Amino acid sequence: MSADAILASTKVKDIMTAKVETVLAGTPLRLALKRMVAANVGSLIVVARQTPTLYKSDVLGLVPVFFCLRQFLTGQEDAPVEVAMTTASITVSSDASIASVIPQITSNTTWRMIVLDEDDRVAGLLSATDVMRLLRNSFEKGQ
Repeated sequence: MSADAILASTKVKDIMTAKVETVLAGTPLRLALKRMVAANVGSLIVVARQTPTLYKSDVLGLVPVFFCLRQFLTGQEDAPVEVAMTTASITVSSDASIASVIPQITSNTTWRMIVLDEDDRVAGLLSATDVMRLLRNSFEKGQ
């Protein structure tokens, strides 16, 4: 099977990372980075309030580790996470094909997207690494 066929036939929900980590708006970057390291994740979903079930309306943005590091290097480790947060093109449907989200995931500078289910609940995160893993695994299996 070609890479194009694999990407077209695989849905976001099939390869996303279901476990997501959140951070409250206003949290200092140094604490957000500490949370990322402790949870072994590359980004946090920024929320206005902590709730057991996250909906799209609860999401303020996404803060990737490298945006945090950039702020650290300029001495802004106590700045709120919002200074390192992105809000552009960060959500995708869990039923979308991987092929359909490639343009978004590669153009939004975070290389990550928040995955929403059919009820607009946060279902997980999709990263460019997830896509690369799909392709690697498919080619290793000889598909």
